[in-house]
Amino acid sequence: MSLPTEETLGYYSIQFERFNKLVESAHNMSFGMSGVLVDHPQQGLATVLFTKLVTTAQTISAISPDPKSDRFIHSHLDFTCGAAPSRVMVDTMAMLLHLGLEECPQEEFECRMLLVYWKDMRVRQKMDVFESETDKTGIVEFHSRDLKERLARNDVWKALPEKEQKQLLKKNSLLHSPEVIFTRAEYNYDEVKRMYAYWSAHTHCDSVAFFRMPEQKRGTGQVNDADLSLLGTCLEIVGNLLDDASSRFEAMFPGAESRARVYSGTAASNNVGQPPPWHG
Repeated sequence: MSLPTEETLGYYSIQFERFNKLVESAHNMSFGMSGVLVDHPQQGLATVLFTKLVTTAQTISAISPDPKSDRFIHSHLDFTCGAAPSRVMVDTMAMLLHLGLEECPQEEFECRMLLVYWKDMRVRQKMDVFESETDKTGIVEFHSRDLKERLARNDVWKALPEKEQKQLLKKNSLLHSPEVIFTRAEYNYDEVKRMYAYWSAHTHCDSVAFFRMPEQKRGTGQVNDADLSLLGTCLEIVGNLLDDASSRFEAMFPGAESRARVYSGTAASNNVGQPPPWHG
């Protein structure tokens, strides 16, 4: 067995503790805003997407071994368990910024939403959720025509070059690319892209995910320096995402976390089976 170094264990322990504090705080915010009546669809999307971000973070927390546990050294570990949901965190954060948190003119928000509806229709078509081929053809044609007509009336869409319009529809893309979304939110997109590519390679089990495991003393499931360090990096990066999302969410819904705590008198995680504080 190759035990982790004190340096790696110390780094992982710090990130584990920090991440779990962020998750608990974000959980309370999400709980405090569930069921709240909102003034604008953007706010509704923000609450839904923030909840998705939080529940994904809770998954990462649950599968990350606790360094203070007596069973820690016996954990069955491969950092890929954290890479996959970390990748989902990045995807969710991009959509949360694009549809829920970034302020934009109403006309642009409508254009963003129309393209999401277009993407949703195409994805559902690939999933083959329609009862018959006739239904699929008729429904898809109807919604395609309807969405194109709505886009044609949108000033933001009309201002785009025709070539760009065709590409957005052909590729089922959002109005803005991930690079634009994260750059506008003042992220270093090169770093986001690099880590996303690394996590993706391990999520999809490309060769880099397993070829070099033996030389890194990985692949047995036993706690080791490489896996623990990589998992600590996951916790640090997605912790930064969650921290930023929470700050932006709190700015949109002031007092969300405190409302949850006042209602419960304790952590939201203890309120199993109880309705949210503002339900209905």
